[in-house]
Amino acid sequence: MQKNFVNSELYNQRFRQTQRIVKILSRFPFVNMIALTGSMITGKITEKSDIDLFIQAEKGRLYLCRFLTTGFVWLIGKKRTNKKIAGKFCLNWYATFNGPKKNNIPHVVLYRRNKITDFPPRGWKIGYKILNALENIVKKYQIHRFKNDPRTYLPGSRVRWSDTEIGLHPPK
Repeated sequence: MQKNFVNSELYNQRFRQTQRIVKILSRFPFVNMIALTGSMITGKITEKSDIDLFIQAEKGRLYLCRFLTTGFVWLIGKKRTNKKIAGKFCLNWYATFNGPKKNNIPHVVLYRRNKITDFPPRGWKIGYKILNALENIVKKYQIHRFKNDPRTYLPGSRVRWSDTEIGLHPPK
């Protein structure tokens, strides 16, 4: 990162905003890691830039993790939309592995679950069958939306989904 970029008021403001959101999202079930990616890391941040986050989810809970975290960010009015971009959060990449590291993409890890001290809330393991059913419901719903979004099929689109990764990068 460039020294003048890191010390810019815009960067500092957005980074503080990001830290507040990450502090909350880190408490959500099935979130193993949150990393900052995109323009804030590459040094190309402008007033019009959004804030890109990668979220590593627990294996088998990818779609439920996306549903919960995206729903929360939307509820508090901080989710990026086609019309509201500047300073909003773009939760466009989820995986059950460290995607940025695996793909050599610049990123800064803002939160990583400590497997020893960060126990999941009590009761999550009790309702395992219920969680599996919920995962399947939200997975089918989200895949249906991905398939029916015309941006998925535009030239240059990098929209992909599987049991281990969701990448939502339609062309601009």
